[in-house]
This record gives sequence, structure tokens and C-alpha cells, in this order.
Amino acid sequence: MNAPTSWCLTANEARAILRLGPIADSRDIRRAFTRAAKEAHPDRPGGDAARFRLVAEAYQLLTRLSLVPVARPESVSRQQLRRFAAAWAA
Repeated sequence: MNAPTSWCLTANEARAILRLGPIADSRDIRRAFTRAAKEAHPDRPGGDAARFRLVAEAYQLLTRLSLVPVARPESVSRQQLRRFAAAWAA
């Protein structure tokens, strides 16, 4: 069975694929992508080409859309987190 060429992911789905929380910066996204790509790469034992394409698309979506805040989680106040969560749910 051939995998679809486009998965049409949402940002939340992309975060789930890369196992990221709602607050992540570009460094966190890159690290999560590297880890997930190594696990899913078809040349590695247990790798899967369709899963690898899904990981790559999730990474592209998150880096392209700039949906993640720039600040590190330690520097974000609880009030800012609540505002971000409310905006994210809308």
C-alpha cells in the first residue's frame, strides 16, 4: 500500500508526532526531529518509509509556520502560558 503524498497535518498533530509539548523553540523542534528521524529512517532496523515521511512533514510544518514561541519555557510566566494555551485552543 502506498502512503499518501501529503498528510495535511495540523500543528497539534505535528507536535504529537515529534513528541513536543505546547512550548518549544526551534532548538527543541530540531532535536525532536533528529531523534524521530533516526527512529523512523527506512535504512535502520525497524524503520518505515511512510513514518519517516510523516516525521519530515511534521518538522517542515512546525518550522515553516513559526507557531512556537521564541522564549524558553523557564522564561515564560504562568500568565503568558495561560494566554498562549487559550489562543492555541481557539
